[in-house]
Amino acid sequence: MQFHYQTDTGDWRDTPSTRGISPVRGWARVTNNAVNVVGTTVGGGAALAGFLLLA
Repeated sequence: MQFHYQTDTGDWRDTPSTRGISPVRGWARVTNNAVNVVGTTVGGGAALAGFLLLA
C-alpha cells in the first residue's frame, strides 16, 4: 500500500530520486510516516489488550 518508486537500475525507493517521477505502485497518501503511525498504533493496541487480558 505504501508509495514506491523504481529507479532505472530496478531498485525500489520510498522517495523519488528526481522530481516529476511517478510512483510505480502504492497509494498517494500512504507514505512511510503513515505506515509508521499505523504500525505503532496497532502494536500499542495489541500490547494494551494483552496487558488487560493478563491483569
